[in-house]
Amino acid sequence: MPQQLKPTILVIEDEPPLQKFLRVTLASQEYSVIEAATGEQGLRHAAMDRPDLVILDLGLPDLDGVEVTRRLREWSAIPIIVVSARGKEQDKVVALDAGADDYLTKPFGVGELLARVRVVLRHLAVANPETGDAVFELGQLRVDMSARQVTVDRVGASAITVSTGAITMPAITRGTANAPPAPSAWRMRSIACPTAGGRLRPSCAA
Repeated sequence: MPQQLKPTILVIEDEPPLQKFLRVTLASQEYSVIEAATGEQGLRHAAMDRPDLVILDLGLPDLDGVEVTRRLREWSAIPIIVVSARGKEQDKVVALDAGADDYLTKPFGVGELLARVRVVLRHLAVANPETGDAVFELGQLRVDMSARQVTVDRVGASAITVSTGAITMPAITRGTANAPPAPSAWRMRSIACPTAGGRLRPSCAA
């Protein structure tokens, strides 16, 4: 029987002592750990490495953790555990409403952290949700949700906005199988693009 792979956990934390604590604690349970010190780095790792769980600090140097959560939720259903020194009820409500799955207030113990990780991963294993792809491609059209970038035949076309459910992107004038549409057939428009399970629907990608 093949050995089951341990889950991969992305830790987005800028404080070196806590970063080391989380790395050592998670590695002691044989989890695979990916580290990021900024929100932008964390978003890139989430898109490229497809971790099973994100542990996220709110006080990051470039982006607030709540904003990172919102941007992740634009294209992914990956579980997020927030770890923060912000202990007020309103802070927890904002983070959870933004899409976090759990909230752990600093300081916290090893046992509580690992228990919450196990709970989230257990729910993930039972539900087996699709986390969604950060990049969607259809013909010459490529939509990178994490970078908010649309390219057509490798040429930058426009930035896309997904926080309101609308995406500004090229609309395709379809050609035949042997005669794809000419570049002049592309036009820019804004379309409403609902998602299903965090995944961009092909029907509204073109």
